[in-house]
Amino acid sequence: MNPLEYPSIVRSFIGKVPESEVLLAAQLAQVPRIGNSPTFISVRDFRKLAPVWYNTTMEVFADPQAYSAWNWIVEMYGYTLATYRTGLHKGLLTQSFLAHPPFDDNLVNEAGQPYYLMHLTYPMRYNSSETFEEADWLFDKRSYGERPPPRNLPLPPAYVNNGLVALVINMLNEATNAIPCWDEYVATLSVTCTAQN
Repeated sequence: MNPLEYPSIVRSFIGKVPESEVLLAAQLAQVPRIGNSPTFISVRDFRKLAPVWYNTTMEVFADPQAYSAWNWIVEMYGYTLATYRTGLHKGLLTQSFLAHPPFDDNLVNEAGQPYYLMHLTYPMRYNSSETFEEADWLFDKRSYGERPPPRNLPLPPAYVNNGLVALVINMLNEATNAIPCWDEYVATLSVTCTAQN
């Protein structure tokens, strides 16, 4: 999420802002580009932040323009705006904290700093012509809302130059291959056997 993409909406929630577009852009740039996760915050600061977060989220929810723009992630924008409103926004964001495959492609960022968490939210789709209209290979966690993924998901094709995408699929395959009775669970959504069977 990026508050800079919604300057007029963000402006309405952060209080007095400069009229100058240059100063406004500088102020908007101070609003963190995060939601409520991942964040490390002290208990003292969280006690200060929590009621403002709640109230800001309710304000966003009640604002038709903001709700239309942010709908299912209003609480994330509420959090971001609340950190700014309480002055807790400074130093809150660690750029290398969270990787977003397929947009990030390695375990480290461009500066060589390691990522600590991986946020698996975006579909990973590829085709040999490097367009997104049709996918020769696709992994989207939303495809598994009704049933879990089977064992041995296919790895991305050789032309996919993204180490994190391959890592995600390898980790899923490693996990599902280690779980006894996974095939039964995928087929029936129930388990009747154990590792000893």
